[in-house]
Amino acid sequence: MSLGNIVNEETSPVTPETILPDGIDKSIIINPYTNQKIEGRKGSVAAAIHNITLLNKLLNFEELTSKQLNELAHIETAMKEVIPVLAGVGIFDLFTINEWLNSNDQPGRVFVGLLYLEQNLSKINEPTKGELKKIKQITKVSVIAEKIGILLSE
Repeated sequence: MSLGNIVNEETSPVTPETILPDGIDKSIIINPYTNQKIEGRKGSVAAAIHNITLLNKLLNFEELTSKQLNELAHIETAMKEVIPVLAGVGIFDLFTINEWLNSNDQPGRVFVGLLYLEQNLSKINEPTKGELKKIKQITKVSVIAEKIGILLSE
């Protein structure tokens, strides 16, 4: 079952039940912006939001302890798995990559934007490179600066 099969008119409202009825854990999701299709699991967006809040707390430190780095690695792995679903539902179209990257008060959101770019290198155009360079210069979070350096191949 897919959203495209459920909604016949562009103005039809959608509820959680129309996307995933009770008892169904996965569905083919169609990005309403790009028409990209991807299989998505129930709870992916909620899990991503929860993990972003964990990242926001964790990345409030300039340098992370080894325990915090281990926590970061676990969250990063979980987020890398869910990013294709987030892209599939249109999150990175509804909020542009620059909106993700310029979330100064949410370093977790910035980090997830960087993870998205790692999986979508074609999205790194000249304006995005400029934003990444600017963020790298001003960020106090070393793991964000390091990830930007890798993305820019510095």
